[in-house]
Amino acid sequence: MNRPATSEASIEPELLGPLPRPVQCSEHDGCLRVFLVPFILVGLGTLCAALFSLVVVLFGHVVPGKVHNRNMSYGEDGTSYHLHYSYSLNGRTYKAIANVPISTYRKFHVGDRVPVKALPMVPHAGAQLQVEGEIMSWFWWVFTLFWNAILGNLVWMGYVQPWQRRSLVAYGCAVPGRVVDKQTGEDGEGGHVFKLHYEYVPALAPKEGGTALQTAPILRHITAVSEEQWNQVQRGDRLTVLHAPSRPQKSCLYRFSPCQVNSHSA
Repeated sequence: MNRPATSEASIEPELLGPLPRPVQCSEHDGCLRVFLVPFILVGLGTLCAALFSLVVVLFGHVVPGKVHNRNMSYGEDGTSYHLHYSYSLNGRTYKAIANVPISTYRKFHVGDRVPVKALPMVPHAGAQLQVEGEIMSWFWWVFTLFWNAILGNLVWMGYVQPWQRRSLVAYGCAVPGRVVDKQTGEDGEGGHVFKLHYEYVPALAPKEGGTALQTAPILRHITAVSEEQWNQVQRGDRLTVLHAPSRPQKSCLYRFSPCQVNSHSA
């Protein structure tokens, strides 16, 4: 919906209807959300594994174990060293493998006794070799933090931001806004970024009993737009601003939002 910007404040008629407004978005991030599903599942899996390793550390029982094999594996990241060991708990014998540094690998040989910490409720899973340098006890936390730190940004772009934009159009307070500045610059990758600075006075809900609150402060916000959108407005132009009712600082320029009111459903 591309209405021309004007020097006089006016609210689009479709924004004056009852809440929630019917919303239609032109965003093409559905593929991103589908693409992220398996990565989110991996992230949840690593988080569960990390939490389980912590439970073993806090509540596990130390039992005697025995090294019954040792081997090395070779990969692109170098050589990995493994100790194969067995331990008994609740009258049964279990086997596990530990990733260890070379110093620990050289220290233990087949037949050596080693302490093992395991959870009596699930003795077959999450056992931790209680020797210096055992890697798996902290590996899950490092991997989980690394994986979810990267994934968090993608989840924010693919799920949180689209939901916020949709919510602003569906429930946001519509108020007049004014473009106060335009900026452009390089994005560091050979391209350009275009930004609009705008200001608005948020709508204030009445106090209990129907009395109005004091005058709201003028808020300012900066939003990134396309070059075409940037060229469509000038300083001083009036555009409708939608802001969150409970958080007036959360706002958008309705005209340039990828979500618009579906007037055919209104």
